[in-house]
Amino acid sequence: MSPERRTRDAALVLPLIGILIFLPPYIRIFDQNAFLAGIPVLFIYIFMLWFIGIVLTAIVARRLVGKGPAQRSKEPKANNSFPYKKDET
Repeated sequence: MSPERRTRDAALVLPLIGILIFLPPYIRIFDQNAFLAGIPVLFIYIFMLWFIGIVLTAIVARRLVGKGPAQRSKEPKANNSFPYKKDET
């Protein structure tokens, strides 16, 4: 399987996994009267998964685009002018 295909598959599966890990059966595992550094374990679970989801989405999005910011700046800019000129009379 090509790397492009794997990246597209990851872009499809990532939101589905993101939804599944926030369903009640997984949330109940961490919904306890336990604290870590004074923060409830449930809050740590939710925000860590949220952060990991954002990072993974950024990685997949960058691979889908295929070019970093340094490469994009080297490309010539497109001419966005209209094919005709507006009459100013």
